[in-house]
Amino acid sequence: MAEEWKDKVIQEKLGGKKDWTDEERAELCRQLDEELESHIDAMGKTRYKGGWTEENWKEQMAEHPLFAPYIQEEGATQAEAPINPLSEGLAQLKFDPDHNTPEGNYRSAIKDCEKAVELKTDYLKAVVRAVDCATKLNSWDEVFHWCDRGLRLDPTNQKLKTDRLTALKEKKLLERNARKMARDENKKATEEQNLINAIKNSGVQLGSTVLKGSSSISLSDLEPCHPAAQGSRVHFNESGELVWPVMLLYPEHHETDIIQEFPESDHIIDHLEVIFGKEAAPAPWDTEHKYQVNNLHVFFEDKEKTKLCKVDPNQTLQQVLRDPRYHVLGGTPGFIILVEGSRFMKDFVSKYSI
Repeated sequence: MAEEWKDKVIQEKLGGKKDWTDEERAELCRQLDEELESHIDAMGKTRYKGGWTEENWKEQMAEHPLFAPYIQEEGATQAEAPINPLSEGLAQLKFDPDHNTPEGNYRSAIKDCEKAVELKTDYLKAVVRAVDCATKLNSWDEVFHWCDRGLRLDPTNQKLKTDRLTALKEKKLLERNARKMARDENKKATEEQNLINAIKNSGVQLGSTVLKGSSSISLSDLEPCHPAAQGSRVHFNESGELVWPVMLLYPEHHETDIIQEFPESDHIIDHLEVIFGKEAAPAPWDTEHKYQVNNLHVFFEDKEKTKLCKVDPNQTLQQVLRDPRYHVLGGTPGFIILVEGSRFMKDFVSKYSI
């Protein structure tokens, strides 16, 4: 096959002439170089994508000027064209898409170094190469192994000494970070358990379960369901009291407000003053300016949602949440706000027993 390709080149480039002069040989080499460069330029300057696979390697080789002469021409039968050793070898390659990665290449290189030192135990160059690859993989124990092996061959090798010292520092840093992460996770778990215990011992009822004396509560039970309250889960403040996200519902206008941090010691009226006090701008949906702090009523639904329970706005959130009729749903206490004497309030309240 190689002779056929050679004859083909001679025929195309030199018209079949075989007694080449030095000038003709140089000209042939120049032409072949130009053709190869032209082919590479024609492939474009974009980043190479889509490597050779088991399915396309033959087509890829057929387009390459170096390999094209070895590929069986289209239409030729297997009997007409002998199997080229290069083609046969490529066909037997095992394609592994995960191998051709930086990590896979470094790991493969270390295996090659292992084989090399098996054949030549004092092959220091292979040892140094393994150290470099293990360093790239951040595999510090392997770096120690290869550095120690190399220093037994060359105790004065400064590179191996430096690499080993660097690996020792990096491993200590890794271990320190792991210990810190473990401490942080333990601290977080302790804080979360303290939070759960505080809620359980307070007697707050979550959903339909009475938490006091129960061990069934979990943090997932305390995650707010309303999108506006996400990230505002109940927590302790600096004074050690529970702080809840609280939802105010205005059914007349199908609107809601989320108070992301409502300490249990705060009174309901304190927050109503901020939202509906004299200094507060009316809500965009309150076009009639009916929602004034002095003519608002606060309610909550009982567990069965059949009874509307009136709330004294001068009570603290803690007092309301300890009411045996109250149940915290979705980790977010909620209250219904209605305007006193309005037609909507009369209609709304008539649907419940009070």
